[in-house]
Amino acid sequence: MKETDFVLHDRKKPLKILSLSFILSLYLFFFCWALVSPFIGSVKISQDIIRFSFALFFSASLIFVSLIYLKYSAGICPNCGKKLFFTKDKDGIRCFRCGRFVKIDFARKKLVL
Repeated sequence: MKETDFVLHDRKKPLKILSLSFILSLYLFFFCWALVSPFIGSVKISQDIIRFSFALFFSASLIFVSLIYLKYSAGICPNCGKKLFFTKDKDGIRCFRCGRFVKIDFARKKLVL
């Protein structure tokens, strides 16, 4: 019976969440700008509106990315060494490389073959 520990991303997790949120907020900002710009024409837009909309998009994307990112964990397959990502409500997962079923023990934070 082989076991491996969960992969811990504690130091990198906040940095990853912030960077993904920033990228998503940039995407949302330019997507909405592309949708609205043909209807605005030559109207002068205040810098405060631009800053507020970007802050709004960043806060929304920060909440979205945090909710998605914190639902998942990662571990190494005990049989082949492939990194597996799984949700915290699963009790097992099948490895895509070797095809073995790996049980997830959340109490001990281990993957068991």
